[in-house]
Amino acid sequence: MLEILPLITLAAALIGALWMSYIAYKNGQPLWALACTLTLGIVAIIYGIRNFKSCVFPTILCVAGVVGRIFLEVKS
Repeated sequence: MLEILPLITLAAALIGALWMSYIAYKNGQPLWALACTLTLGIVAIIYGIRNFKSCVFPTILCVAGVVGRIFLEVKS
């Protein structure tokens, strides 16, 4: 089970970032969407915090994935 935990955290961050990229495109902000897609984490979290009302779940998903990934790297 512990072998797939890094993949789960990576998938959570990726899905959250792509979901926020979709929300940014839908809201007419193509530069934010492009930045969310290219960085896959940092900018997506910033965009999610700035627009928390419209993307609560993807922000939580992305933050959980990034924090989980950092925790796993520090622990190993």
